[in-house]
Amino acid sequence: MRVSLLLTVLLPSVLRAGAPELVIQTGHSLPVVAVALSRDSRWLATGSRDGTAILWEAGTGHKLRELKAEPLGVTAVAFSPDGKTLLTGGAGTAKLWETATGRLARKFGVPGEFLTAVDFTPDGGSVLTAGDDGAVKLWDAASGRKIRTFGPATSRVSATALSRDGRRLAYAAGGEQIWVWALDTGQLVQELAGPGPWTSLAFSPDGRSLASGSQDSVRLWEVASGRDTLSFKGNAGRAVAFVPGGRGLASCGGTNTARFWESGSGKPSGSLIGHLDSVNAMALSADGRLAVTGSEDHTARLWDIASGRSLRSFGGAGLPVLYAAVVSNGRRLVTVDPQKAELWDIEAGRPVSRSTGDWETAAHFAVSRDGRWLASIRDREEVELRGLEGDADAGKGWSLIKAHALALDPGGRFLVTAREESLQAWEIPAASEKTLLGGRTERAGWLGVGLEGRRLVTRGPDGAVELWDLEGGRRIARFKFEGASMPDLVLSRDGRYLAAGAASSRGRGGSGRYVLSIRAMSDGEEMKGWQTEQAITPLAFGPGGDSLLVLAGASAWEWDLLTGRKKNAFSIPEGASLDWPEAVDPGWRYALARREEGLSVVSLATGKELGLLRLSEKGWLLTTPDGRIDAAPEAARWTDGLKSLPFSKVAGPSVVPGLLGKLLLGEPP
Repeated sequence: MRVSLLLTVLLPSVLRAGAPELVIQTGHSLPVVAVALSRDSRWLATGSRDGTAILWEAGTGHKLRELKAEPLGVTAVAFSPDGKTLLTGGAGTAKLWETATGRLARKFGVPGEFLTAVDFTPDGGSVLTAGDDGAVKLWDAASGRKIRTFGPATSRVSATALSRDGRRLAYAAGGEQIWVWALDTGQLVQELAGPGPWTSLAFSPDGRSLASGSQDSVRLWEVASGRDTLSFKGNAGRAVAFVPGGRGLASCGGTNTARFWESGSGKPSGSLIGHLDSVNAMALSADGRLAVTGSEDHTARLWDIASGRSLRSFGGAGLPVLYAAVVSNGRRLVTVDPQKAELWDIEAGRPVSRSTGDWETAAHFAVSRDGRWLASIRDREEVELRGLEGDADAGKGWSLIKAHALALDPGGRFLVTAREESLQAWEIPAASEKTLLGGRTERAGWLGVGLEGRRLVTRGPDGAVELWDLEGGRRIARFKFEGASMPDLVLSRDGRYLAAGAASSRGRGGSGRYVLSIRAMSDGEEMKGWQTEQAITPLAFGPGGDSLLVLAGASAWEWDLLTGRKKNAFSIPEGASLDWPEAVDPGWRYALARREEGLSVVSLATGKELGLLRLSEKGWLLTTPDGRIDAAPEAARWTDGLKSLPFSKVAGPSVVPGLLGKLLLGEPP
């Protein structure tokens, strides 16, 4: 999955502080590097490089609280023994938060210090922090007063561990040395040395043994004597832990699995497989039944240790919208993300069908005018045709057709593909060849079908535009802007006209100018033409065909094709990109714009963002600047920090069913 868009949103509370609030069921936008389970396994906490820590219900996977803990990243999280507070650390001070309210209760340390570990003592009365200065510090949890400093070593602390009884502290600092201290007196009681560098540590439940892990090995030590008792190959560069109940060791680091080992022999005994990228962090429940892992794939997972089964995933990156189109004369909407394509009923404001798949690497999307067919090109130039209304099986066999560009007949009768220097048309859904267009000499990089499926327009690598008769299989016209850049092309919705815009040097004195040309799709003849001093890109024809929506940097305006003048100019919302001609409403009420965090609905009258549609594996969620909201049943929940309710069971003035339809149709809320 493209993990570009990866998506963590917390909607401001619509009620007073401390009362229930609405949280969106998305997760971290960057890798998860720290995880923790509360002692009763009720809560799960994750910390990420995106600067947030998130509190989740471990039993349901529902998000309860998001803490904006450290802008430069959260590197460590830990629950107090009673679960009432959460400790976070990162590129700044350690912070103590109330889990029920999200209130920041206390800070420990000096701003700017990079912390590598935080923890509570077993009684919850003290807090430990470790960081770049090579020291481990003990703080009073109630007052924030520093009690004691252990060390410092000569380099940053790379790993720490507390014994279960709270009597011993162990830490490593970048090399082969491990120091074991008496927590109550601050006295050094043991030094261990082995071929590190050690990046993870863990005491056995009885405190007699210490496990140390590195990128390629695990070593067990007898704490009293300092003798190493076992060494074996295994990646524990991120975490190592004793599984309660004497069931061996667990470790993670460097791969997308967490591993289990027999503590007596070091032999592998199991693994947790399910993350899409490297596992960065791991924690085990107090009873040894559960494990939680955090990964580079932006998710955390809860596991049943005995079976190795993944029980649930927490969060995950929000899904970027790869393509959007308004179809069926403005009655329906198509969206494609890396995992699914959805057909939306605009009036109802919700999806009516979903087709799952893998569009992570897809390109050159095209959709039929009625929204029935979606075509794309995937890895290895394979064509995929997908039916969006129960026709999924009809697209089988299309992957045998190779192409680097494609276009769908608006009527959904055939598909045109470009492969090397050839152009071919294929019947839908049979995938049988309809027409082979001869005389190709250039590799077409863009295709468009118009004039009720009778014409094909192509753009070659040198910017030349060619018009083809699809019924006769012959080229009708060819034109090129002399001295111009690669033109941007767009067809009118009725397929009768083509707009082409390009940079040109044909202006006065050869200075940089821009040309805009309107041509007939019947024969390629130019109907209108202008030169401008500002770079403009045609995006979509207006409803009557007498105007054109054009882009100019961060602005957009309506170009009157009768007078050649611009009108109704507006600024595109910051962070939004108008990328898809098919995503402009035929009635010109709105356009759908790409955002990193979702799909923006932009008014073509004012340029203002009407709403933001976010897609995720849990469903969809729509929010507006004025606080209105609608969502799929599991996309958002109400929470008071300790329990949560499904969005579908909550009523209120801000909850507007069918909100998307109301926005797109211009109806009052």
